[in-house]
Amino acid sequence: MRRLMLVSALFAIGAVKAEQLDTFRVTVADSARNFGAIAALPLPDSEIVTVSQEVGVSAQCPDLCIRLSRHDASGADGSMRLTVSGLSSVTAAAIDSQGRIVVIGETPAASKGGVDFGVLRFLPDGTDDMAFGSAGRARIGFDLGQSNSDKPTALAIDAKDSIVIVGSVERAASNDLDFGVVRLNGNDGSVDPGFGNNGKSVVSFNLSADYAFDIPYSVAIAKTGEIVIGGIANDSAIALDGASYLGHRPVLARLMDNGALDASFCSPGCNHNLYPSINSGRRVYYFGDEQPHADYISAIDVADTGDIVAAGTSYPDGAGAPKAVIARLLVNGDQLFERQEIGTDSYARYMAVRFADRDGSRIIAAGQSSMHTTGTSIGYFIVQAFKETLDFEKGYGGCLTQNSAICFSGTDNLDYGNNVARSLTLDAQGRPLFAGTFRNQSNMNNGVALFQRLTNTVKPNR
Repeated sequence: MRRLMLVSALFAIGAVKAEQLDTFRVTVADSARNFGAIAALPLPDSEIVTVSQEVGVSAQCPDLCIRLSRHDASGADGSMRLTVSGLSSVTAAAIDSQGRIVVIGETPAASKGGVDFGVLRFLPDGTDDMAFGSAGRARIGFDLGQSNSDKPTALAIDAKDSIVIVGSVERAASNDLDFGVVRLNGNDGSVDPGFGNNGKSVVSFNLSADYAFDIPYSVAIAKTGEIVIGGIANDSAIALDGASYLGHRPVLARLMDNGALDASFCSPGCNHNLYPSINSGRRVYYFGDEQPHADYISAIDVADTGDIVAAGTSYPDGAGAPKAVIARLLVNGDQLFERQEIGTDSYARYMAVRFADRDGSRIIAAGQSSMHTTGTSIGYFIVQAFKETLDFEKGYGGCLTQNSAICFSGTDNLDYGNNVARSLTLDAQGRPLFAGTFRNQSNMNNGVALFQRLTNTVKPNR
């Protein structure tokens, strides 16, 4: 029987909080400039690097810039660098075992038109890693058709410090996007010839003949080396608001270390699978029931057991207010548990998720919720805890279902508009490091990057 719980969200005033916001809190703001948070990354020496992008144009930063700042345990800022990135967008960042910082985003393609995967690597002190690519930069294009626009969305770094990047790649047919996966060698940033076809793999679902949009949003690497990718596939069987390109199904793929589809995943099939012919390395999922949805997987993680947790958003009525959703799948691809959180005002999203314990016994998800009053939206961030069974961890915080969430804002009051949670990492003590972007009423046009650490009273099994 499928386990699904629809919950209401209420703030618990005065509730006892098992864990709470830490003293480490960093914001990046300027009244004239627009900032966006990318990630807070723990260095091996217990310091933290925050990564943000400057979206607007200024004299100091004529093009899109990356801001790297190094902080001690208290949050004191030892700013490292603001650098022109050469990217047209920044999508994700990660850190390897040597403390080197990898940032990805879109970069103009080498040939006319389109964009490529852009990759930058910095040393722990924020300087360019000159051993990586060409003076610290690398560019990867799949060039499979149309305008050859290949857009990176997520990355993960394996035990050998190899870099796995996923994104959407254009194919020859009109309106056809597939998962693109590339692996770079950790020593110099070169494409790994032992992975896929000359370092690259392509995965397709093609649930729609007219709008075959397959877009990955997250990637995680198992302890045994398999690569798990989560995202969406447009489904022509779902015509929301009369438009066949609006309906999305959550989809997952698992690749072996050599880049080939892992035939043991969803083989010969998986439970709760609307497309049983898509198996042996791929699966189509759905949140809630089998009715038309616009569902998204925004984030995934893999436990040492091989179990997968996927978090995202569901529009149960096909449109309207989103619900935050989280599911746990077994190593063979079968769905095991699922939960929904409707937040306040029936609006919530999960944008990031992590196994807090590598054996999979505790899970932390991050996202955002909001409330609407007389046409005005006010938002806040959420970090929520789950047990192994995806039951809410009662008393983790002071809000939402069973006080299982810590709700917070960037300002002293609720933030203006919809907050955007960006990423969640964990330090060596299992403390969540959250990154998100908010706006306040005194400066409604420009974003403020927020980096917040949370306490962890339960020693992690990591």
